[in-house]
Amino acid sequence: MELRPGYKMQVTFFNANLCPGSTMFFIEGQGKAILYPGDVRAEPRFVNSIAHNPVLIEYTHGLKTLDNLYLDTSFIEDPPIHKFMLAPAC
Repeated sequence: MELRPGYKMQVTFFNANLCPGSTMFFIEGQGKAILYPGDVRAEPRFVNSIAHNPVLIEYTHGLKTLDNLYLDTSFIEDPPIHKFMLAPAC
């Protein structure tokens, strides 16, 4: 998309593997790249699939560098503050 003359940005949406419709965003523009997964279910199978996604492959294989990675770390506390029942993956 062109935000203003000469300033273009591309946004790619990915499944965030949390619940139906959950989305992560990969934003590229003006020589910068940002990955915003938000709240994501980061199971090994899912993380591996991201690493092999054609849109991200240059970043996951070291050919390009992400400028920013924004993570939702609400539940990173160990031991967890809250206990939730495990739900099946989406």
